[in-house]
Amino acid sequence: MPADSLAVLTRAASDATHDYRLDLALRWAALRGAAALALYVPAGGELSLTAADLARRADLMLLAIPAEVELTELVTAVSRLIEGGAALALARAEAALQALALA
Repeated sequence: MPADSLAVLTRAASDATHDYRLDLALRWAALRGAAALALYVPAGGELSLTAADLARRADLMLLAIPAEVELTELVTAVSRLIEGGAALALARAEAALQALALA
């Protein structure tokens, strides 16, 4: 993966990371220069202290994907936000100004 990427684990990959494999995934993501690692975490589930410490030391953000979120929708939404750039920011600012004017 390119540096500063968002690494996203599928449900199956996330399910397989309830042990040392999460630590390995974090180490590989950090070695590749990823900015964040997103994975499905069961409701009420917690990440290990080791995983949290590895992420902190690697300056890698850990993102929990709620179980009800469909991965394809999440990746599509993130992609739109990233690709939207200035045009998306201007559209949001314009919408906010219109909402304020109506209020």
